[in-house]
Amino acid sequence: MVKLVPAFNFFVLEICNVILYIVQRLTRRAAPTIACPAGRVLGTFEAGGATVAFRGVFYATTPRFQVPQPYRPAGLWLNPSQTMTPNAQPWIIIMVSGPLLLSLGKMLAQFPWRRSIIGTHCPAQQLNIFAPKDHMERSKPLPVMVVVHGGAYFLGSGNQNVQDGAHAAAAMDCILVMVNYRLGALGFASGDGIPPNLGYQDILASLQWVKENIAYFNGDEDNITLNGESAGGHACMLLLANAAHLTADGQQLFHRVFAQSAPCARTVPLAVCEAATAQVAAALGWNPSSSSLLSAGQFLRSLHPSRNDRLVLEASKLTNEHMTALRGMCFMPFVDGTVVKCSIYDGLVQNAAAIRQVPVLMMHCRNEYTLFRDLHLARFGRDDDAALKQCVTSVVANFQHNAALASTLMTLYSNRAAPYIQTFGSKLPATTAFLGDCFLSVPPQHAAVLHSRHGGESHILRFDVEGSPFLGLKAGHFVDVPYVFQNTARCRLICGAAFKPAAQQELLRIVKRFVNGQPLPWPAVDVSAAKPIRNVQVLKNDPQDAPGVGQLTVVESDPFPEYFHTYESVH
Repeated sequence: MVKLVPAFNFFVLEICNVILYIVQRLTRRAAPTIACPAGRVLGTFEAGGATVAFRGVFYATTPRFQVPQPYRPAGLWLNPSQTMTPNAQPWIIIMVSGPLLLSLGKMLAQFPWRRSIIGTHCPAQQLNIFAPKDHMERSKPLPVMVVVHGGAYFLGSGNQNVQDGAHAAAAMDCILVMVNYRLGALGFASGDGIPPNLGYQDILASLQWVKENIAYFNGDEDNITLNGESAGGHACMLLLANAAHLTADGQQLFHRVFAQSAPCARTVPLAVCEAATAQVAAALGWNPSSSSLLSAGQFLRSLHPSRNDRLVLEASKLTNEHMTALRGMCFMPFVDGTVVKCSIYDGLVQNAAAIRQVPVLMMHCRNEYTLFRDLHLARFGRDDDAALKQCVTSVVANFQHNAALASTLMTLYSNRAAPYIQTFGSKLPATTAFLGDCFLSVPPQHAAVLHSRHGGESHILRFDVEGSPFLGLKAGHFVDVPYVFQNTARCRLICGAAFKPAAQQELLRIVKRFVNGQPLPWPAVDVSAAKPIRNVQVLKNDPQDAPGVGQLTVVESDPFPEYFHTYESVH
């Protein structure tokens, strides 16, 4: 049976994005232009005149399956259309694995308007820049935050309304840069003739562009924070772990990292990525036994540009199948030995000397996996016991089928009377808690502890503010994003009609301090003893959630210790 509820929810989100985009376009006013080494950039006043936005700025040319090169404008302007062309993916694929809607998605992809549904390969990558209206009049350059969007490395855009920087730039009093990069198979396929980790290389190219040009927007090139949520947070931590902030000539591309819900334990094996690349090639007609003797990578490179849409569709379908089966993403950064030399955990240890001077703010949500519950666990209905058993078995297989660990996890999460489990609501709470901890809650905390153990400074922030009851998100994955970017009023479907303005202001104060390089108002992770003291700052849903304190934030030295330390023992 086709699951329609998730499809309906995401469809409403898409409609809201279209409406907000139209409103933005109608309310823009022309602003002064900026001349920088890369070219001239057109600006517009937005957010009631409080912000100058420079949208759709080209930073790199990216021919299909080729490494990015600095963008050289044919004309005078770097952003003549002032519009960012998204590396869009078929949104319908992420909603369901049901055959009816999947077939509908394929059918729609054949119509003339298909590019509005799934997009196509962009021959050049873009970024959006947002600055306070008087940024050029400041006597001191403004701090910069470069944002890498999330979306499991196969969907999303630096132009999405939930992460739009028009309001945040004025509120944070900084310059925000939202980055696009190649996604899915176009960004992370692996095969003969395909350079490795092209999407990752795009992000590096964008950071180099910012380093060379942001001073002309009166941005401080020596005060750059790298931010990302979900896959974007993973990319930020992977860049840090590989010491990618230090270039060959000694330049520092970013100076601190603010990662949200980063799945730091995720690393796709090279063999998995190569197999996925071959599977996509086969779906497009490649036959390894044919007389042409083309490899999968060579076949994909030889495809006519008119087949880009089909390539994107097949790769997205495969990614959805992998994620629904809890096998993770099949197209994401992989360790190739040259561009990406190590995983996040390994790099935080091996490159400690080079990265310990980079402070990290690691934020995660209390109920991370609620966003994916209907997508990945629909087949279990309300049978929480069966879902938990299968998911624990699947995950523990990655730890050499450790029977003792599986037994511990089953006992720990089967206790639905535990206060932590109860925060996930009534629908599959045990399984949702387990998957959230396993993939999105414990890994970023562990990365923060690792960074601290090897001389770095890490702070941990937990987001307990609950989202829309309509979507049943609780304090789930992605709910924090509109709070960070001051877009809660425009994203009520995600945040709920009764969103928390006080929580938004409190989070603004924290992020603003971090971006400005000021000390955060709670202790960093303490690793002076054998057992780490995480000192998690908790942004509460309501002051009443912190008895005796009456504030929105409270520091918990070792929250949910039994859940955290069970995983810590195997990392």
